[in-house]
Amino acid sequence: VRQPVLFSVKFAKAGNETNIWPAVAILLAGGMVAFYFYSKKRTKEEFLRGFRTDEQKVLEYLQSRKTATQNEIRKEFQFSRAKATRIIMKLQEKQLVEKERLGRTNKIVWKKDKGLL
Repeated sequence: VRQPVLFSVKFAKAGNETNIWPAVAILLAGGMVAFYFYSKKRTKEEFLRGFRTDEQKVLEYLQSRKTATQNEIRKEFQFSRAKATRIIMKLQEKQLVEKERLGRTNKIVWKKDKGLL
């Protein structure tokens, strides 16, 4: 014995379809922006991993200010003169900063700005 099957049909006017492409484009753009900031943060963390904590502090300080005197750095982080000199020398070796004589101190100039910090 066969059972009757019920179904319904809905008729719609042509051209009333919802266009999902703008929503897809917005989601894709949002994903790309999120990925950019995530990868930038990760690049910074990986870059700083090769430095000691004191060196990382000086790097971030110089990157934000672009220039500072060695005395300013020494006073800001309460380093001894020898420690400040060693840190600046290491950053110079890695070609991240330039040191210029300025009276009785040195002017330190941030050299690398590739978006690492």
